Amino acid sequence: MQKKYQKYAACLVLLFCISCESIQKETKKETNTDSISQRDEKKVAKNYQKIICIGNTITDIVRQMGLAEKIIAYDQALPQDTAFKRPKVGYGASLRAEHLRTHQPDLVLSWAKDSPEEIVNLMKGEKVAYELFEEPQNFEDLLKLLQSVGTILNKNKEAEQLVNQLKEEMQTLKNKTAKIKQPIRLLYIKASTAESILMLGKNTPIHAILTYAGCINAGDSWDEITQLNDENLAIAEPTFLIMSTKSAEIAYKNPAFLALNIVKTGRVITIPEYKMNMSLQTPKVAQEIYKKVYGQ
Repeated sequence: MQKKYQKYAACLVLLFCISCESIQKETKKETNTDSISQRDEKKVAKNYQKIICIGNTITDIVRQMGLAEKIIAYDQALPQDTAFKRPKVGYGASLRAEHLRTHQPDLVLSWAKDSPEEIVNLMKGEKVAYELFEEPQNFEDLLKLLQSVGTILNKNKEAEQLVNQLKEEMQTLKNKTAKIKQPIRLLYIKASTAESILMLGKNTPIHAILTYAGCINAGDSWDEITQLNDENLAIAEPTFLIMSTKSAEIAYKNPAFLALNIVKTGRVITIPEYKMNMSLQTPKVAQEIYKKVYGQ
């Protein structure tokens, strides 16, 4: 009887071992399948041939990654390179699905605010890749944008090169601004009409740019945008006003603006408007402001 039980126990052990070996083989098979799948996924990269860019900084990034010839349309011309011409599709309220369809893109890269949701959904339904980005508000956001676009376009190496280049430029500027003992207060103003002159606060890209230039944003008492008037100007206490050349043309038609002491004494800095957004030119723009303010 004891021998019978021993033989029965031995059979159970054998079955258990066979079962374990089978499970291990299946697990190994699944693991290998996953590995192959992952390798294949990495191997098969998207190779977009017809790209539409909506946003100047996005257009410039794609160009700097060596894909200018694949940009088939954009929202508007690049102010820094008017020789680079492509058909315009518009942006925001002026953007239409038919404008995009005309060019038969396989990829659209856009600021989130400039592509209405219904158009994005329509194009995605037609198998067009549509990638949306938030506009960068500071240098760190800009570097993340570069890396994201690099991943989408399978241009990670080029993206990393651009990131390193921008970091070097910014570090060079930091070395200069670190020597500033008394930062100068700048107030950025924007004029849409001669009667409507606004000052920009701290939650704006210009706040970051002025900081990189070694200056204090005199509008940092306000979160975003507020009206320029005598009361607010007294609170801000700027040493200089800074504005775009376009805004200057408008503001100088306003007698009240011309009567401001800071304007009468010539303490106004003008700079092209496109430079006042976060872009690949940001370190150079901050350097330009630094030179204008500190004369170095």
